Amino acid sequence: MFATVWELEQGNRMKPLKGVAVGAGYFSQFHFDAWSRIEGVQLTAVCDVNAEVAAKAAAEYGIAQTYVDYATMLDAEQPDFVDIITRPDSHLSLVTEAASRGIPIISQKALAPTFAEAQQIVQVADLAGVPLMVHENFRFQPWYREIRRQINTGAIGDRLHSISFQCRMGDGWQHDAYMERQPYFREMPRLLIFETGVHFVDCLREGREFETSGHEYLKSLAVVEAIYESADSKVPMRGLSGDSKDV
Repeated sequence: MFATVWELEQGNRMKPLKGVAVGAGYFSQFHFDAWSRIEGVQLTAVCDVNAEVAAKAAAEYGIAQTYVDYATMLDAEQPDFVDIITRPDSHLSLVTEAASRGIPIISQKALAPTFAEAQQIVQVADLAGVPLMVHENFRFQPWYREIRRQINTGAIGDRLHSISFQCRMGDGWQHDAYMERQPYFREMPRLLIFETGVHFVDCLREGREFETSGHEYLKSLAVVEAIYESADSKVPMRGLSGDSKDV
């Protein structure tokens, strides 16, 4: 089972889970570093359409193999799981390829560009009978863990009456915003809602001890979608050029 960190091998020896990753862009460094610090897991391959980028990541994090073709990597490596670290509009096809081979999946958020496509991704995994998990890291930050602890110990009572927060895109204002990191953010529809807002919805739901499975992520995304669709007008946001834009 994917949730088990160790597998039993012949002679009662333990062998690590074998993982592969697709996507070696900006955010992949955090994934590769985290996997390297987890006992019982070994990334054996990384795939990226840019062979040079894949080779650089492999060299830096001690990953043995690189590929430019995703299906080839899955067939050659026969991994215990795949970590998808690519932009949202690629996730459906990547999940479908892995699910068709019975490979458990952990995927970067946002899960998909739209709620409907996110539902389709979850359905693909369900029909294949493979675990699908979505990266949500905010809930593991120390302050959110402390809030969870305070709730568990009854420090603030057993009823949460109201929650309020403010959010802004702190790094998206300059003229070259995201160009060195994730340039597709510059044109991503619903960036503030789908990319950032879902973090906070997940944290609020984590306060009730929900997991980060595909189904639970859909529930968080449904809240975000409802906020967006039910608004009388789109949420204004100052665009990269300085003009007001919709998100």
